[in-house]
Amino acid sequence: MLASFVGVLGVIFLLSVLFLLLIKEASHRWHFLTSKGVPSIGGISMGLAFFAGFLLIGPSVVSLPREIQGILIASVVMLIAGIFDDQRDLSVIQKFVVQLVAASILVGFGVRTNFVYVGDLLNLVVSLLWIIGITNAVNLLDVMDGLAGGTSLVVLSGFVVISAMNGDSLTLTLSCVLGGTVLGFWVFNVPSAKVYMGNSGSHFLGLVLAAIALTARYATLERTVALLAPMLLLGFPILDTLFLILMRIRKGRSAFNKSEDHMALRFLKKGYSKQRTLVLMMGWTLFFVIGGILLSQVSNLSAIITLVSMGLGSLILTRKMSRVQI
Repeated sequence: MLASFVGVLGVIFLLSVLFLLLIKEASHRWHFLTSKGVPSIGGISMGLAFFAGFLLIGPSVVSLPREIQGILIASVVMLIAGIFDDQRDLSVIQKFVVQLVAASILVGFGVRTNFVYVGDLLNLVVSLLWIIGITNAVNLLDVMDGLAGGTSLVVLSGFVVISAMNGDSLTLTLSCVLGGTVLGFWVFNVPSAKVYMGNSGSHFLGLVLAAIALTARYATLERTVALLAPMLLLGFPILDTLFLILMRIRKGRSAFNKSEDHMALRFLKKGYSKQRTLVLMMGWTLFFVIGGILLSQVSNLSAIITLVSMGLGSLILTRKMSRVQI
C-alpha cells in the first residue's frame, strides 16, 4: 500500500514542478514579484498541484471523502485571500475573518476534534483555534529561504509514518499529496531562492497542515496522552510562534507587528549561513516530529517522559535564542 502512495507523491511532485515553471514565466506579466525581483507565485503553483492531485486520485471532486472536499474548498478561500494579501496587504482583521471562514468550512465538513470527554461546543472552539493558530504559525515561519517549506516537509513525514502504521489511508493520502506539492516548490525555494511562496502559499500550507492533524488517528481511549501527538508533530512551528510573541511583548511591541525576533533570523544574526540555519531548523523540527511519533505509539508513562524531554529541549533552545541581540 505504501508504495502506491509514494508513487502518488512522485507524480504530484512532477506536477508541482510543472505548474511552478509555467506560472513563473507569467509572473512578470502578473506583477507577482517581490522588491528583490523574485516571483512570489509559490502559493498558486502549490494550490494548482494540490487540486490536480486529487482530481487524478478521484474521478470527480464529489466522489472524494467529505473531509477532503472541505479541505479543497477552504484552501481555495485561503489561496484567493492570500493572493490579494500579496498584492495589497490585507489588515490583521481582514486576515482573521478569512481564516475564520476557512476554518469554519473545515469544521462544517467534519475536519475537527472529537474529544469524547468534552461537549460539541468546546470541540468546535478547540478546532477553530487550532486551525487558525497553525495557519498563522506556518505563515510566521516564512521569513527565510526554504524554511516554511522545509519544516513542513519534515512534519508531513511524521504524518506519513503515523498514518502508515495505523492504516489511516485518508491522512496518508493527504500527507503524500501535500508532500509532493510542497517538495516541487521547495527545490526552487532553498537558499538562494528562485521563487517565494508568498502569503498565499504560507497560509494555504498552514491551513492544510492543521487540517491533516485533525484527520489523523493517533490513539485508543486507553492511551489518552497520545492525543497530544499533533501538538508535537507541529511543535516547532508552535514553539517558534510562542517565542516570537514573547520576545515582542518583552520589548513592549505588539505581538502583531513585524520584527526580526524569529529564531531563524537570530541564527543568522549569530553568523550562521542560510543553509546551516535551514538545516538546524529542520533538525529541531525532526526532534519534535520524532517525539510526536513516539507519543502516538507508547504507553501513557512513556509518553509523559517523551513530553518532559521535549519540554527540556524547547527550554534549552529558547533560552539560547533569547540571548541573541537583535
